[in-house]
Amino acid sequence: PRDVVKLACVSRSYRGVIDRGEVSMAIWKTLWERDYGWVLSDVDIGKEAVKRSNALPAFSKQFYFRFGQTYLNYVLAGQNSPERCLVGLHSNIYDITPFLHLHPGSPDTLMVHSGKDATAFFEDMGHSMGARRLAKSLCIVVDRSGDHHRCGLYPTAKTAVSPNATHHRISMFVENDRLCKSRKEQRRKRRIGTLSHIRERLEMEHLVATKKAEAIHASNSSILGDVNVHYDPIRQSWQAWYTNTSLQTVHVGDIWKLGYLNS
Repeated sequence: PRDVVKLACVSRSYRGVIDRGEVSMAIWKTLWERDYGWVLSDVDIGKEAVKRSNALPAFSKQFYFRFGQTYLNYVLAGQNSPERCLVGLHSNIYDITPFLHLHPGSPDTLMVHSGKDATAFFEDMGHSMGARRLAKSLCIVVDRSGDHHRCGLYPTAKTAVSPNATHHRISMFVENDRLCKSRKEQRRKRRIGTLSHIRERLEMEHLVATKKAEAIHASNSSILGDVNVHYDPIRQSWQAWYTNTSLQTVHVGDIWKLGYLNS
């Protein structure tokens, strides 16, 4: 995608081809399917996310980069039960289900921070290198979007995929070494390779969506913990979910739908 974006800067003609029309759609569809498609087509949590979306993606440059920035909370939403407990750390996905009852704290501590990006919580707790190596062994999806020579998501040897999966990336196992870097390195905010104005727009939208969700559910006494918001790149909307006092996951649906992203 970096080369495609650079090509759009050469002239107005190239920019028109890259940014608009059927050729643009075909380019970004091909790149998205190469870099991200397997997670939604061949992994259970991705299939569940697509089912919740109940829509078809509108392929474009905006869609490609927004997906890369928001995929983590999109596919993880609500995955915080004793039967399946997944967490996002530094843009990667970890299946911590086997570790729930081995955690020095309690299963509840892990579950309340699961089903979403928990990087800040993980780093603030100051985990040891031993804990980081253990977490590394539980990684199931690695995001290489910030690397110089790779783009998108890759499976690990721990990734469970559909028996009939055919995507070429299914066999391209990689290891995640990001958690085993120094704490100082981990605290540096990682900037994934994307367009800065898209990233800044998403950060602003996240703040607005969070306030909307909190206002809508302020009087809901059945909520356990926080209302979690995430962007659904397929529906082009911000959605919310929470855990209720019966320890059930409740997906709220659209709290803010955007309809201008591919114009």
